[in-house]
Amino acid sequence: MYKLNRYLDNVLNILNISIKFGAIFLVAMALFLPKPLFAAETLKLATDEHGDFFWIMGTKIAKTLSDSGIPTDVIISGGCAENLDLLLNSKADIALVTAPALNRYLNEGGEIDNFSTITALWPRAIHFLLLDKFVKTGTLNDFHKRRVYLGPEGSLKRKIVEEVFKSMGIKTKRTIMTINELSVVGIMTNYIEQKLDGAIFIDRVPSPTVESILAKTGHFYKIIPAGRETSGHLSGLGKGFFIIEVPEDIYTYQHEKYITIGIESFLIARKDLPDKTALKLVEAIFDNVDAIEKDFNFGFGLKKENGANNLVVPLHPGVEEYFKTAP
Repeated sequence: MYKLNRYLDNVLNILNISIKFGAIFLVAMALFLPKPLFAAETLKLATDEHGDFFWIMGTKIAKTLSDSGIPTDVIISGGCAENLDLLLNSKADIALVTAPALNRYLNEGGEIDNFSTITALWPRAIHFLLLDKFVKTGTLNDFHKRRVYLGPEGSLKRKIVEEVFKSMGIKTKRTIMTINELSVVGIMTNYIEQKLDGAIFIDRVPSPTVESILAKTGHFYKIIPAGRETSGHLSGLGKGFFIIEVPEDIYTYQHEKYITIGIESFLIARKDLPDKTALKLVEAIFDNVDAIEKDFNFGFGLKKENGANNLVVPLHPGVEEYFKTAP
């Protein structure tokens, strides 16, 4: 009986030691081994206000990433500036931003190596609309001395348009409107009042705002192209601005393609995002473009060969080789 008790005590002691060493081993693994060996870490994607373009784009990208084995949660934010802050403070892992937001960050002394680009996405476009009776040359010069809505006072979009016109020597009559752009559409479509000669909007292609104006006015307002001669004036705006061609029949009464100014948008990441994670992101996005663009027209299709174009901050090291193989 005594020997049996000693045997059982020894067995219990061995089990206790094994359990302790096992616990220590598991803690060590959790601390020092890569997290993906245990469970997929959920990425946080900063987008925009609910219903806005980046929120729509972001929810589609997040779903595609999650379906591809990269769990991703969407953060509803106040826009690009807040998205950059979320990345800087490690409250987001990836974010959607525009070229002007990145340029402003850098111009204000921000460090370029705080972020890296995962891929360029769908560009936004500057849409120039002018009342048809003022269209003389069919160029941006027709806006000279006209009453034109340039965007909310103090907004980034207004500053962009003002810079474009300034570089071309175009002076518009100062039109300050504190109302939102939906009201601007109403004022323009009620063309009998003629409170506005024209307006400029920065939006996706096709733009529901532009379509609403053209469809309701019977084309009293015309889309004015920004000719290729405009390209020489883009350098002062910073990186990420370029000339794009809008296909024909995108809008009511617009039956031929035209040139305008494009503004690049990006998926960027915090500086310490692992290389393997960055690569998985671009692979999942470009392997599932059809799913991302389903039921929503982004105008310019998302293409791998455009993923490294018009960059403001450098590509993430994890995706450099991926884009080198682009057609």
